[in-house]
Amino acid sequence: DLAASPTPAPLVFGNPDRMHLVIYKAALDKEFLLSASLIDQIYAATGTGLNSRVVAFKRHGDRVFMLEAMKGHVVTQDLPSKLILAEIPIVWEDDQQIVLDFNTGMKKVFISSNWWGTDFSGDNYDPSNTFTAINVSNSFIDSIKLQNDRVEIRQYLQLRLDRANYSPSYEVRYYLTPYTENPSYVAKETGKTFDRVGFFEVPPVMEETSGRNSVKISKWDITKPITYYVSANTPTEYVDAVKEGILYWNKAFGREVLRAEVAPKGITAPDPNYNIVQWVPWNSAGFAYADALMDPRSGEIKHAQIYLTSAFAFHSKASLR
Repeated sequence: DLAASPTPAPLVFGNPDRMHLVIYKAALDKEFLLSASLIDQIYAATGTGLNSRVVAFKRHGDRVFMLEAMKGHVVTQDLPSKLILAEIPIVWEDDQQIVLDFNTGMKKVFISSNWWGTDFSGDNYDPSNTFTAINVSNSFIDSIKLQNDRVEIRQYLQLRLDRANYSPSYEVRYYLTPYTENPSYVAKETGKTFDRVGFFEVPPVMEETSGRNSVKISKWDITKPITYYVSANTPTEYVDAVKEGILYWNKAFGREVLRAEVAPKGITAPDPNYNIVQWVPWNSAGFAYADALMDPRSGEIKHAQIYLTSAFAFHSKASLR
């Protein structure tokens, strides 16, 4: 009985022609984690994580706005302020639920990256980076899926760039879940650790009252094992080698932290249920890169993927060196 659910969460409604996002009215003004991947549609459809955001849906008259939480963006919440991300039209509602036209509402893409590098970009909170967006010229929702308390929305779109006559196509894959803090996870700031070792991080935020910039390291919660899956399209002769590469990291930890399995057929990166080493058949590509989606407040990695191209198998050891 979804209407009797004790934890209000996004629900989905759709028909063959149009997909809509449905939320409980009891979920209005509650915090949700919105994560997204921007996936290019040419060469190879590989993704890049966009900056995750803690958001809330705010009813204002006959409209619903998606607002970003103020924490991390202001030095005080004593002075009222609101950060608007999108205005989402209401399609229909009853006493308990509101049906939203998510596609029409998401007419721009906030393009700031989910990963940060203090040694490259500095350690100052930068709203011009956080809220830089590109307008969408055409778009449609391909699918909306609900699994447990997470909604996955796949939107295909063209971006309206300043360059004349250039409108590239992308998929934006959104993930929406009720925001909860992980009690097992211990956040860590970068501080002066770059004197000894480098980290990937999440973008800087501001501490309330002090106004101090805080940069969190992006890392896993290793209180439980983390499983990486080798994509099913990986050539059989390389599967064991990829698994060994994953499991080798357990030597650094001195215990089992990483596990390696083969992903089911049809599962490709990015996927919120699987951390995938995705084989990309592309002999002339630039080898590989890693990608992840994090909690923007703590830096905890929620799920991740590695895009591994066939260049590793195609080229000689000498050319790789």
